[in-house]
Amino acid sequence: MIEIFEKILTPLASSIIGGGAVVAAAWIGSKKEKKTDLHSDEKIYEIDEIVEMVGEKFGGRCDYHAGHNGTKSLSGFSFKNLSMVSEYCGPNFSQTIHLSQHIPTVVYKRNMKALGRSKEGWIVSYESEEKDELGATIRNFGVNTFYAFKVYNNTGDWEGILTLGFRELRRNLSDGEIAFIKMQTARIGAIMSDK
Repeated sequence: MIEIFEKILTPLASSIIGGGAVVAAAWIGSKKEKKTDLHSDEKIYEIDEIVEMVGEKFGGRCDYHAGHNGTKSLSGFSFKNLSMVSEYCGPNFSQTIHLSQHIPTVVYKRNMKALGRSKEGWIVSYESEEKDELGATIRNFGVNTFYAFKVYNNTGDWEGILTLGFRELRRNLSDGEIAFIKMQTARIGAIMSDK
């Protein structure tokens, strides 16, 4: 009787285990594809076009930073890190995208707190007047006036930040310019939300 069970159960157990491994591998593979698709090169190129257009229009540097917790975008103040996804460097600005990956939000604490409290969804900071380490760091990149705009996804969660930097000590944007930039943040949010 043991021989009968061995002849029947051993192949049956092997096929169940083997089939389960194939199904598990396929499921894991599909999850990897979906994760990769959410941050595909095509989406980055679309964001690059918007960032470049905004940077050229305003004559400064423009960057898009995605908020994440190391693996996925989060909303609101649950950001643990920011990574620059796209940048446009106007005249006399150096590239910083390679330096701006997985930066803890605590590094930007002053501006993150102000942006988090902003009912308008944006802030301006005259970094030339700030005496803290963040102000010194931002000035080292040639930025004296710094604007940051929240980027929301299609469910209304705060996904990232579009920033503009200017050499001028006090660059003021008009209401119309602010409205234009907010339209561009909505476009970026839609791109990041599109699955």
